Amino acid sequence: QNLFILSSTAINAPSVISKRQQLSEEELMTSINKGNSYLMNGQFESALMEFNRLAELSPNTGDIYISRGIVLEKLLLWNEAIDDYKRANQIYRRRPFSGDDPIVFSNIANAETGLLQWDNALRDFSYAIKLKPDFIAPQIGRALVQYQLGQYNTAGEYFESLVDQYPEFPDGLALYAIYCFHNGDMKEANYHWTIATKLDSRYLDVEWVRDIRRWPPALVTDLALYLKEVSK
Repeated sequence: QNLFILSSTAINAPSVISKRQQLSEEELMTSINKGNSYLMNGQFESALMEFNRLAELSPNTGDIYISRGIVLEKLLLWNEAIDDYKRANQIYRRRPFSGDDPIVFSNIANAETGLLQWDNALRDFSYAIKLKPDFIAPQIGRALVQYQLGQYNTAGEYFESLVDQYPEFPDGLALYAIYCFHNGDMKEANYHWTIATKLDSRYLDVEWVRDIRRWPPALVTDLALYLKEVSK
């Protein structure tokens, strides 16, 4: 089956469940975990079907829409993913003493990068950080967007801080290496790149970095230039 057709039609299809079943909390968590297991194993069609089923059975559970949004991102259905994240946020806001959810806005920003909406992504990553200042995912996401927008030094300072805080984090090492290359510092670039690729050799694959890790175009271009340079 075509995953894109399945996912785009399944969300808007009329309900095929004539009578809504009631799930216990344990059953709900088990089913969400099942869908997440499909997602982690790359079985996106099965994950989507499971989360569609759960959305019918328990439409006021925000975690379902977070997980389904991630599946939709894997299928490159960015707008549909954003819709699910926003729906999750609406549900979370109903909880006592709750406001906007930082995970939601980090995920929205991530999907906006897929749409190449860099300014929107910068805004929403920054808002997620404001909501939860120690949340690392939007911090990394914002730095990636800053690099894409030409704010190289701002991004580079953050990449360097990642290396200082997490010296065995391959993404931070790889990002800082490419920033150093961009700045003409081959010694630092080679040093950090060697450590990064020993920890995770996938960074040697430009397609993986672009399509799976989802570095923005400016970083992917600099990565390709760096790999060409070191191969001489």
